Amino acid sequence: EAIEKINTSILPGDFSAKITKLTEQIASMRALMPPTPTFIKGLSALLGADKKHTALILLQNDSESRPTGGFIGSVLFAEVQNSRMSLTFQDVYDIDRGFEGNVEPPEEIKNLTDKWFFRDSNYSPDFPTSARKAIWFYEQEKHIKVDTVIAINQSLLQKLLEITGPISVEGLAKPLDKNNYQTIISYIVESKLTVPYQPKKVLKDFIEVFQKQFYSVKKPAKIANVFLKEISAANILGYSDIAEVENLFKFIGMDGAMIATSQNEDYLNVIATSINGNKTDSFIDQEISHTTYVYSNSELINEVSISRHHNYSRADEAKIKSILADFGYTDVPEWIMEIFGKARNKAIFRVYVPKGSEFIAADGKIKNIKTLYDKDTDKTYFSFIMNVHPGQTITANLRYKLPFKLDYANPAAYRLITQRQPGLIISKFTKKIIADGSLEILYSYPSNAEKISLAAYNLFAALIKS
Repeated sequence: EAIEKINTSILPGDFSAKITKLTEQIASMRALMPPTPTFIKGLSALLGADKKHTALILLQNDSESRPTGGFIGSVLFAEVQNSRMSLTFQDVYDIDRGFEGNVEPPEEIKNLTDKWFFRDSNYSPDFPTSARKAIWFYEQEKHIKVDTVIAINQSLLQKLLEITGPISVEGLAKPLDKNNYQTIISYIVESKLTVPYQPKKVLKDFIEVFQKQFYSVKKPAKIANVFLKEISAANILGYSDIAEVENLFKFIGMDGAMIATSQNEDYLNVIATSINGNKTDSFIDQEISHTTYVYSNSELINEVSISRHHNYSRADEAKIKSILADFGYTDVPEWIMEIFGKARNKAIFRVYVPKGSEFIAADGKIKNIKTLYDKDTDKTYFSFIMNVHPGQTITANLRYKLPFKLDYANPAAYRLITQRQPGLIISKFTKKIIADGSLEILYSYPSNAEKISLAAYNLFAALIKS
């Protein structure tokens, strides 16, 4: 609006040319942005246009799974004002060390801890619920008001390092790249090779160098493409107490909320939380099969089969030791190799289903199955623990009755909504519908079933194209 008022004819030639070029750039930006105040207002608030905006960026290690992706190992505290951002790196254990409260953990994470801290705040697969708890803990422990929480899974770094290239960190024998960064940083942190009370100093140093290299990338369209894919894969999630920013996250498709279903809709979300304290999830292959049996009396019975294979091998062990040896780390203790993947994978599962579903039976090598209710998501879930050793495959089979029936007065529609836990483990999913002999199935699968915010896709696609 200000530029439109300028009379360029009275300006010297070089100034006039600059104003003309800037006007063209603004017109181009306007064409890229969605024609909605939701986007503009949200972006302005996120960038601190009117007042300072504070945010927590949760760096989640998704080789140790949690409901929103991975374990919160570190945090970046961000302050943004007038589009200028400052970042402060914080170790999650430093944050928790000063907490004097005694908060009883919810049922979902009692297998992890008997005392609840900030590091376990991402307990719910509904990201707004987890983010609000993270804000509460941070304000209790650090006494700082936080507006926004953004969770980023650490596996994103591998894709970004493909763009930035290797990162040289002081004190390391070689640069960190997409093939070795996870192994080297994890080894230094777990073995406490640096200052004993600052085991994550190497991660802090890495992030500082990475930032400089990241901002100097000459083709930002490549970065935009990576972020588009990671948002679609739910590896970047966002929540804000500021309404305009939260609406922006919803608009882009990164709010990470669990979907509310209607009374006659089926639902499935399989959530695994690693409880062994190691990084074995990067070696887990998972398959989920969901079968619905449709009966002539209108009842619906579901069976869910969850199969996990631990594919850690001697070849993986040799590769890890080779990477460490390249950096001069040759005397690797056995307990470190167990953290890297040699140990069993132990996880507590929550299989979310429609509220009121009735557990019938289970088989496979699982015991002590609990039927619980999650008030935050208004859904029933079945809880149990699975242990998988290297080279082993374990399958859990659950059978339960849905709380609704089909109405055969007219052709009945069965609808299923599924959501996937963010993180490294991407399951092969199979859906089956089996009806008794008196029923006919007219099968339909919508072509837009995997649509995640078309507006966000169009926006990023336009940015990349430009």
